[in-house]
Amino acid sequence: MSGIIYSTDDTIKLKVDDIEISISPLTFQEKRELSSKLLLGTGGNLDAALEASFLAIKYGVKEVFNLKNSEGKPYKLKFEENKRHLTDTCVEDLLNIKQNNKLVQICSQLLNGINSSLLIDPVTGDNIEGVELLEDDCIEKK
Repeated sequence: MSGIIYSTDDTIKLKVDDIEISISPLTFQEKRELSSKLLLGTGGNLDAALEASFLAIKYGVKEVFNLKNSEGKPYKLKFEENKRHLTDTCVEDLLNIKQNNKLVQICSQLLNGINSSLLIDPVTGDNIEGVELLEDDCIEKK
């Protein structure tokens, strides 16, 4: 994916186990806030680490597919007034699905921009199991 610049209006599709998600690059302000929380979290502040996980999903996820609500209907994301960030309730929902750790890993890697590190576990350096880039329709404009 080198040689390509991605706008914060672009979305990149990934498959995470049996669901698909679209993510987008982070703005400078989003990166600044997320980085700050991650740094505190790596220093042992559990609250900051949890907040970083929350913000990573809030700022990174733009669409989900193949995810159903408790009534069996397609789950629909809800966004704040700025139409860029998920609502807190929506983030809480996503933090309760079985793929939540993978979502956090992927969205936290958005600090590094859009590159192959999206598919790498930052702790182990191994590929995140069950995660793949959907290259056929990878980039879409919002």
